[in-house]
Formats: sequence, C-alpha cells, structure tokens
Amino acid sequence: MYLKVRNYTLFSINADGSDIEPLSYFETGEWNPSVNHDGQIVYTRWDYVDRENCLGTRFWVCNPDGTNPRAPHGNYPLPYHTFEDHQPWKVLPDGREIDSRIGAPLVEMGIRAVPNSPLYIFTAAPHHGEVHGSLGMLDLRVPDDRHTSQVKRITPDEIFPESEMPGRRHYKYGTPWPLSEDFYLCNVW
Repeated sequence: MYLKVRNYTLFSINADGSDIEPLSYFETGEWNPSVNHDGQIVYTRWDYVDRENCLGTRFWVCNPDGTNPRAPHGNYPLPYHTFEDHQPWKVLPDGREIDSRIGAPLVEMGIRAVPNSPLYIFTAAPHHGEVHGSLGMLDLRVPDDRHTSQVKRITPDEIFPESEMPGRRHYKYGTPWPLSEDFYLCNVW
C-alpha cells in the first residue's frame, strides 16, 4: 500500500506565486531558507536517515538551483547518542568522558548570515515542536571537532534545549536576525 506523506522541502517561486519548482527531493523536512553572502541557500535539514533521531537537524547549504546540497558543519557530531537518558556525563567511543551539559544543540533553526561577516546566527531548538531556545553563533572557519568547536553561545542564560536539560519546558529566544556580529533582533518570551 502506498501512503502519500506530506513534507516540507525547498522550492523556488516567483514573487507573483507562479512557477513553483522543487529545489530538493529530500525525504525529510527542510526549513527556514535564507541566502548567504555567496548567494547560496542556507537552511535546516532534518537528516534523520540511518542515525539516532536527534543528530541530524542542522545547517545545510546548496546552490540557488538546488544542486550541491551539503552539511558544512555538525552533521556527524559526538557523542553519537545525544538523547538517550539525559545523563550529564557521556563516554565517547575512545573512552574519553564529555560533559553533555555543555553539549551541542540538537537543532539549528533560523540560520542567517551575519552582515559583513563569515559568521551565522541560529536558534538552538528542541528536536520537535518549537523553534525557540538559546541563540548561537556559528563560525565555519574553525575546524569542526564534531562537538561544539564552531558554536559560540550568544545567550548563555538559556541552555540548549533537550541536550543540556531533561524534558520540555519554556524556551526563551527565537527568530534571530543579525544586524552585525554584536547586535541582533530576536523574539524573547
């Protein structure tokens, strides 16, 4: 039996609503597209396939015509299991311990290029539901250590939803819009 499943993926469209064309045929969700300084489309892709369910909702880019989609950051983070029991300490495959309270965001939403800068701003959100949480800055010039080397917290008063706290609760910040590296607009609850 074939069951049609609706999904959000990238499309292009003219300003008058005509000529709707798919840019992606991906099987899971893609959200919040914006354009970076190089003219590439920047978006969040829920890359859930063949992995633990909280690892792959991260930063993606593609060309304006949808070609060359890729995850330049964070698509294969450590630890490999981020959501199991919310234990504060985790052990990596090589035996090293990491404090998951200083964990990577589960989801990076609302990604936007910072004007006149190589940086990106985003909301660290929970893996289902809201697009609010803590705000972060992403620097792709920093080598990716598969954890948080490229991420800087902008709002340290709000910990990363679900990866640094158990359960769900009220999340404070959302919809970041950078004006510069030091000034931003956002929603605050």
